[in-house]
Order: sequence, then structure tokens, then C-alpha cells
Amino acid sequence: MKISLLYPSALQRVPGNALKFKVRIGPLLWHIRKIIVEYLNSGLKDVNNENWGNTGERAGRKLWDHQKSSIKEMIAAHRLGRKGHFIWIDVGLGKTLIVLSYLKWLKEQSQLPKYIIYTLPSSAITSIREEIKNYGFRSLLLVPLKSLKKEYLANGVPKSYVRKGCIPEPYTINLIEHDHLRRCEDILPEYMSESIFVIDEVHKCLNETKRTAVALQFSHLSQEFIALTGTPIIDSNTYKLIWWLEQIVPFEVNERNFWASANGMVAKRVNTGVKVNRKDVRVELSSEEDRVYKSLVSPALGGTNSNPRPEDLRNAMNISYVATDRGITKQVKGFLESGHGVFVVAKDRSHQIRLRDIFLKSFSIRPKDIFLISKDRSIFLTDKAVSSNKVRDYKIVITTIRHSEGYTLTRLSAMVSGVYPSNNATREQLEGRINRIGQKSDTVYYRIVHAGILTYILEHHNDARNLSAVLSAIADEIKM
Repeated sequence: MKISLLYPSALQRVPGNALKFKVRIGPLLWHIRKIIVEYLNSGLKDVNNENWGNTGERAGRKLWDHQKSSIKEMIAAHRLGRKGHFIWIDVGLGKTLIVLSYLKWLKEQSQLPKYIIYTLPSSAITSIREEIKNYGFRSLLLVPLKSLKKEYLANGVPKSYVRKGCIPEPYTINLIEHDHLRRCEDILPEYMSESIFVIDEVHKCLNETKRTAVALQFSHLSQEFIALTGTPIIDSNTYKLIWWLEQIVPFEVNERNFWASANGMVAKRVNTGVKVNRKDVRVELSSEEDRVYKSLVSPALGGTNSNPRPEDLRNAMNISYVATDRGITKQVKGFLESGHGVFVVAKDRSHQIRLRDIFLKSFSIRPKDIFLISKDRSIFLTDKAVSSNKVRDYKIVITTIRHSEGYTLTRLSAMVSGVYPSNNATREQLEGRINRIGQKSDTVYYRIVHAGILTYILEHHNDARNLSAVLSAIADEIKM
């Protein structure tokens, strides 16, 4: 209201409505906003940034060109008074190091606020904790539960590192699981005005869920937010990104100007020099499987049943999965014989165990050469880790579609997966486990195996993949 009185050319109150205003001259209002933000930022000089301690890279890593240019874009946006940053860089290409370097720059400018709230999936806690430690920041894990789960204290995480409740520690990076944000929606808002809010794997906060609603609320309340992902497209609905994009550009965002607002992202496509060999492998059903399958599904799915029941579709899926398992086994065998380590994606835990048993019966391989990823077991399988005897040189690593983040498998050069109901972000995250910084192979191989009804599901998956490819056209391409 005061701005509309001082600058009526910029902002005008809508007659008869005390809460609605019309922007008359956008650039003038943005200029006024910039002045206000600069004034508010000048108040940060009162924060004693020395309390953050000595920060900086301690593991000897040097920034790649795409990381340097990303930091420069974030600094430029900060100086323009922008509310937040949306970082979209391919999986495995150092987004966390970009965030930590930017936080260090804010500290050097005496503009790093008192709190940092960093939300992330549980699978990434161990790796992010190590990244933060290597950069010299203090960190703490907030767990708003009555009792601590065993997995929080696994993988060498000391109990002193975990704090019950939602109250953050000042001058510390406070980690909190995505799924625990809603438990803190009454407490954390009190601290957000003095916080930078970091949302790791923000693609998990795109669907219309309580988690997304709380994350968006915190981003609006925070002094500044940083959203990062390697996979911004989860399906063919672009409107889900608008909730975040409207906070990083100085204009209203809608579906008509979506592509213009998408240019506000810090988007980098990095050409690592690794060639990608991708093939969809269709498995033919046996004559008996084909006869039963056609009797179960509708003509639209290649069958003769004009009124299929839910149990008919479930049985058709089972037939398709059995055939797919034969194809997965054949592909894995071929890669092993060619000297490639193989990353295999299963549908769920029972499928994961079944595939392991099939491999043990079908190949000349020992049980100790197969690693199963679960919520309690992760792995950092790189050439360096193997050569230094930090991890066994596993020939096969099997995960489930639910566990797509928080581990590195650059020692392996092939990925074999069936087709499972999932979103595009999950599938891209899985592919990024082997194609990332540190991959020494000239070529990585992806084989998507399908049969029966799974073939039709794959066509739907490709719709989202195509949209992701279109969006990637706006990203700067940097060769490594």
C-alpha cells in the first residue's frame, strides 16, 4: 500500500479491494524491489559470518567449467535481488559442490545468514554429509521422531551427529529428510527468515503432495532458496515446475510463458565425452504365454478380451515380467562375457532377490560378486575405490526402482532394466549412477527390456523422456 502511494506509476490499488494491486509499469516496480532487497541485504552485515568458521574445499577437488559458470549465474541472480535459484545439471556432475561454493561466496560477502536448512532424500544423507565435511562446514541431522531409526546411525554416522526435533543449530548446515519436513511445519517457519533453504533432488517436490506444499511454503518464507536436481521432468505435466520457476524470475509464470521462465534456471548439459549406447530390447512371448496373454488383455493391448478385469491385467503383467526376466538374464550374461560390470534394476525387493538367484544359477559367478542395494545398504563403487581396496570389485549390482539416488557406480559400464511403473526423474536418476564424473569407459550401455503389456508402458515413458529432451535444449552445453 505504501509503495502504491509513493509510486502510483508502478503499482495501483484495485478500487474496492484492499488486497489487490495492478502493476502499471513492471520495470519500475522491479527497480523499486531491487532497491528494497539491497537495503534488506545490507542488514546482513550484522550477522557474524566468522562464526561459520574456516570453509573451503579440503579434498583437493577443482571446479569444472560448468560448476564455475553456474556459481557466476547464482552470484549474478543474487546481486539482482532474485529470491532463489533452480539448478538443473545432469546427475553426478557436482551440484552439491556448486551449492557449497556459493555458500562460501556469501560468507565472504558477509551475507550468509545464521541458518542453513538443507532437505534431502534419506538415501543421500551419508554422501552429502561427507561432501559438507570435506568443505569445512559443520552439519547436523535433524530427526523429528520420538526414537532414532537404526539407519540414521548406520554407515559410521555418530549419534552425536543426530539431533531429535526440528530446532536448527546456528552457523551449521542442518540436514532434514524430505519426508520429515511436514513434521516441522510449525517450528521451522520461525527460523526461515534468517535461513537459506536448500532443496536437494527437488523433483521429489513436484507432485501435489504435503511434502511439496511444505517445501514451497518454506521456500517462500526463507531469505533465499536453492533448488537442485538432475531430473526436472517427472512426467508430461510442465505446470508442476511453474511453482518453483515463478520464484526465480521477475514476472508471473503460466503455461504460455513457461519456456521463457525456464531460461531462469541454472541449466547445464555437460558432455563428458562418454558415448551412450541405448537400446530397447523386446522379448517375444512363448507360444503358450502369447495365447494366455491375448486372452487376458483388451484389443488396445494386443489381446482379444473386450472386458478385462483387474485380475486379468495383473496376470498379464506377471506373464510380461517372466518373459522380461529371460531378456534381462540374456543381456546381463552378454555384458559379463564382454568384460563389463552390470547395474541391474529390479521392480521391488522380491524381484531383486529373484534376479540374484537366477544369475547365480545361470552364470559362473559367486554370491560375493553380487551387491544388493537397499534402504540400509548403499555403495560407492568407483575405479579408485576398488584399486585402494575400499570396496570389493562387484561384477553385478542390483537395485530396486525405489532406490535410485545416493550411490555411485562408475566402475560399471552397463545398465539393464525392465519396464516398471515410475516417473521420468527416477529413470534418469538410475541412468546417472553409471554415467557421471569418474566414468572411465569410452561407452556406457543402457538396455531397457520389455514384453507384452510392458511394451505399452514403455511408450508412455518415452513421452516424458521426449519432453525432458526438449527442455534440455535451453541448457548451456559444456564439454569436459
